[in-house]
Amino acid sequence: YESSSLYIMKLLEPILQTYT
Repeated sequence: YESSSLYIMKLLEPILQTYT
């Protein structure tokens, strides 16, 4: 399912914000 990809994106979102 594509939901898996969306779930990963949501997890990476705060991480990316932290690095930026």
